Amino acid sequence: MEDSHQFVDKDKVQLYSSVFDTPNGRKVLADLAKFTGFYADLGTADSLTQANYIGQRRVILRILGLLNAGQDIDVADQHREIINE
Repeated sequence: MEDSHQFVDKDKVQLYSSVFDTPNGRKVLADLAKFTGFYADLGTADSLTQANYIGQRRVILRILGLLNAGQDIDVADQHREIINE
């Protein structure tokens, strides 16, 4: 199986990390995750609402993916903890 991170632009990873992998950046990302309904259960939402949330979640997944590209920690769990505080 190929390493999924081998094609990641290292400069882009560094840029995203400089913004979001900081104490304030984590708070902003947690707020974005909460705002977009990233952790919400969409099982009861209508299809239009689901499509909207899926599109918004892609933004958070993009950020988390770039942050995780250079790290061994689970950033998503850290943000879930911040949201649930």
